[in-house]
Amino acid sequence: MSPTTLYPEGIRAASTRLTPGEERYAAGAPISIILTNNVVPPSHIVSKATERKVPMLLVPYDTYETAKRIDSIEPLLTKDEKHKIELLGKLIQTNVDIQKIV
Repeated sequence: MSPTTLYPEGIRAASTRLTPGEERYAAGAPISIILTNNVVPPSHIVSKATERKVPMLLVPYDTYETAKRIDSIEPLLTKDEKHKIELLGKLIQTNVDIQKIV
């Protein structure tokens, strides 16, 4: 298996087995790539990601530090905040042109 495997809907690091979450991603769910250590991938990988509209974020931190920082992010909403979710839905319907985004 090559160091990087390209899937129809994205790119993921190679491994011997896919986790259930990775299977979902490989099946076409939206994904993105976080590139750590300021390491820019080869141009053909960037081209494939761009072609498939897979966002890529380059960060200066190593993988462990990046994962710790992501894990420490506080969510703006939680599933229990029904009122906020309802309000956000109304704000999006009123102020966002979904057709321009899609």
